[in-house]
Amino acid sequence: MDRKELLGKRIKELRKLKGFTQDTLAEKLEIEPRQLSKLETGKHYPSFETIVSLLKVFDITFEEGSIGNTIVSVVEKNN
Repeated sequence: MDRKELLGKRIKELRKLKGFTQDTLAEKLEIEPRQLSKLETGKHYPSFETIVSLLKVFDITFEEGSIGNTIVSVVEKNN
């Protein structure tokens, strides 16, 4: 499983833990549900703005949980 897939899997896990549908989370992130689906399936990386929004919605920091570690890895890879 590559980094995009790992990140997508973690986003989906956190979304379900919060009890959000894809539509609900997409609305909170101000993105299209189709875009969220592509993130969750590992087809696309999130933008920096979406990463920040994910952290806020899930109420976690970069230092907390594997989403932070995965995101840091993704950001470093893309730069």
